[in-house]
Amino acid sequence: MYAKPKTIYHPCLLTAFYLKCLLPEWIARIPPSTRHDWRQKMQSDLCGCDRYNQHEALLSTLQQVAPHRRLQQVNRALLRVIALHNFIRGYDQRIKDHVGGINAVVLCNLYKIIPVLGSQATLRYLGRSYGWLLQLRRRVCSVSALRLCRARHPFQLLAWELSRISQYCADDRYRHWSLASLYHQMRREGMAGFAIQTFYKYAALLQIERSHPHKRRKHHDVGIRASAPLRILHADTTIFRTADNRKRYIYLVQDNFFAGDPLLSDGR
Repeated sequence: MYAKPKTIYHPCLLTAFYLKCLLPEWIARIPPSTRHDWRQKMQSDLCGCDRYNQHEALLSTLQQVAPHRRLQQVNRALLRVIALHNFIRGYDQRIKDHVGGINAVVLCNLYKIIPVLGSQATLRYLGRSYGWLLQLRRRVCSVSALRLCRARHPFQLLAWELSRISQYCADDRYRHWSLASLYHQMRREGMAGFAIQTFYKYAALLQIERSHPHKRRKHHDVGIRASAPLRILHADTTIFRTADNRKRYIYLVQDNFFAGDPLLSDGR
């Protein structure tokens, strides 16, 4: 006959046994001889006893929490609050913009914490207000450029008006027109029944960027440049008539060199 194999117990089971927080059904499954052997062992002779003594306070806390189901729920809720607080700090802007369904993740964790700690305590631990929670629960309207419910906020441009704005801004005929000129063109054609400030607002929300025309200023060729004084001189003569109707000749001589010319290679 073969001998029955020896049962090897998990270290966590031994820890729970020594902390006296092992469930009764598990104690019944352990043979009495094994339990007696565990009780009679000198714990000071076991390897790692010094580490146990260093964390004895933490293990005693675990021993007090284990029999109470309510304390276990509060403990798990507090750990979830810490993780959620760090998550919100990392994705705060995306939560404000309702991007990528991230609000649903935050709400899912809040609905697990609030029944245990309460809404006021949960928001206080997270450093948030009740208005933040209401904003988090707000459903975003997918057909509104302002991301607001049309039933509660009816004074918004309709979908076809937003489409008209996009079409006019994308039209090649008005590619280089300013937004003000484009708005007045829509008014002349009866396609804009709103104010110009509203047009500017929705153009910014639709992220419409206007293309600017190329500069029409001519790029003249660079004239003659002198690299040093008295290299190139310009002379001109001007006829001036005096009061007695006599001609006088005025001669102008100017040096071509200019010390502040940026085109000079030597930088003088």
